[in-house]
Amino acid sequence: MYDMGFRDYNPGLNRFLLRDTYNGALDDLSLGLDPWTANRYAFTDGNPISNVELDGHIPIDMSPEEYGKQVSAAAAKAAKEDEERKWWDIYIEPHETAFDLTAMYLRLHDLMTNGGRGKVTTSRTDNYIRGGSYDNPEKKPGYADVLYGTEDKVYIWEVKHAGSPAEQQASAQLRNYIKYLQKQLREKGDNRIVELGFSLSPRGGVNRSNPREFISVSSRGNGVEVYRISKINPPRPAGPHPVPVPGPVPVPTAAPGPAPFSAPQWQAPSVDWGAVGQGAVAGLLAGLAFLGGALSGGAAVQ
Repeated sequence: MYDMGFRDYNPGLNRFLLRDTYNGALDDLSLGLDPWTANRYAFTDGNPISNVELDGHIPIDMSPEEYGKQVSAAAAKAAKEDEERKWWDIYIEPHETAFDLTAMYLRLHDLMTNGGRGKVTTSRTDNYIRGGSYDNPEKKPGYADVLYGTEDKVYIWEVKHAGSPAEQQASAQLRNYIKYLQKQLREKGDNRIVELGFSLSPRGGVNRSNPREFISVSSRGNGVEVYRISKINPPRPAGPHPVPVPGPVPVPTAAPGPAPFSAPQWQAPSVDWGAVGQGAVAGLLAGLAFLGGALSGGAAVQ
């Protein structure tokens, strides 16, 4: 038994031990009607000598050398797609911020120079170009980043990350877009001329999904706009401020001046209470004698 990755294969039975798990097998009439593939346990259309099973789903009729080339090509394609997916995950928001800034600039330009009669578009629906794919022209569509349509012309821009491989292929991509967009307009009876976008003044703004990134956009010319990403450093939080400690408060001292006034102390005079007492008694007796004479009608004795 051999582990084929998707399923186990038994060479003695010349078949897989599990049914084909490829969901599209039932939808593909060529697989369902072919007697060699209708059986979902079959291996290489029943011809393991001439055919090769690449993934356990569909046989490939090729030589081992061709099979090796096919595997290498598939691996290279997968690696490229993985790289593009990584780029897309990193730059999708800066990229869309850049062409949003470009679109806002063009709308203001149209308002000032054309009275707002033009139309600026950035969506994949509006900017769909049939057959305009850079990698596979005529077979797959392309999508312009920014289109600006006036009464007689349609201008086209591509927005790329500065210094990236995508920037290097931007000019060829634009030529392809112009060719197929012009054809698309003609088929609709639209006689406007498709041209490369004109140079724009530098513009910039904060990344719409990351406030710590600033996106600056400038014209490289011939319809190519390039953007750069710079970091916005957040302000550092202020450290603790020292609390001032009050120092000793000086006690004011009176200025030297005249000595304060001091009232003299009063002292009672010394009295000879013995003499006072004798005089008082004598005066009392004299008063009584006078009073007695007055009452008896006689004069007082001197």
